[in-house]
Amino acid sequence: MDIRDDPWAFGDRLAWEGAEPEGDAETLEVIARLRRHLAPVSSPEQVIHGDILPNVLLSDRLPPAVIDWPPYFRPVATANAVAVTDAVTFRGASLSLLDAWASAEDWKQLLIRALLYRLGPTGFFAARNRLMGSLVTHARRVGPVVDAVLALGEGRPSGS
Repeated sequence: MDIRDDPWAFGDRLAWEGAEPEGDAETLEVIARLRRHLAPVSSPEQVIHGDILPNVLLSDRLPPAVIDWPPYFRPVATANAVAVTDAVTFRGASLSLLDAWASAEDWKQLLIRALLYRLGPTGFFAARNRLMGSLVTHARRVGPVVDAVLALGEGRPSGS
């Protein structure tokens, strides 16, 4: 996992290891805004699925099918944070899910890092003039999600 060199590994390094961001001005501005709010994460790490929302297929008549399993060694709730920020950003889910899915003491930090994880590849592709599909509008589309995440309180998830 340490030697992967693809846009998503770059996003992971941006979110967790302080990699220098790449991208167009709009994407870099969103990344800089999020990075100003980074703080240490204390949740223990383990192997997680790093891209669960688009890589698990669901059907009424069949068990879930995992079509890709990109492993990352991060806090377990990171998988939830990526799934919920993807759902809100790309699938039109309600911003209320950001709080409803809170599942870790470091939830806000995990959401910030999930957003950075996704913006890393966007910037990577933008720097190479290879934006396509939903990445073309990603920096604009993620704005309300960033606002909502940064407005969340720190500390334990709701209901804890």
